Amino acid sequence: IEITVDRLGEYAVNDRLLVNNELHTLIRALEEVIERADINRARIEEFYSGWLSSEADRLTQVIGEVKSMARRSRVRASGFRYPDEVLEELGLVRRRIVFSAEGSYEAMRRFIHSLERSDQFLVLDEIGVSDSGDGGSEIRVRFGVSTLFLSSAAAEGAEA
Repeated sequence: IEITVDRLGEYAVNDRLLVNNELHTLIRALEEVIERADINRARIEEFYSGWLSSEADRLTQVIGEVKSMARRSRVRASGFRYPDEVLEELGLVRRRIVFSAEGSYEAMRRFIHSLERSDQFLVLDEIGVSDSGDGGSEIRVRFGVSTLFLSSAAAEGAEA
């Protein structure tokens, strides 16, 4: 679609002159598009500044929340590792939290539910289940949880 305005201020769409009611409809539609674009721009900015702040700002918070959720769910978590992956083209760092946990089936369900509902933008991307080996009712689960951070270059650019 091509919208043009001639020297007299008349609007045309694809070289067809618009009549008065069409013009008002077009203007309203364009205003709605601009409003939605402004809302989306604000949401993206909020997402990057609030959810994807720098790793230095959020990493300790994220790790603490995962450990706290495990305790509240009555799951024993151990063997934490924190590999990362730089996503240069997006200006992000993907940090994984890999660990093992032991507990009852019900406790694991509570823990997984709390991970999925976290305010920390966590992604549960790996689960491996095995018998805890003690012959009892507990299971052992290997978890991989990821979150995203702004890379240091992107975080410095956002502050400027």
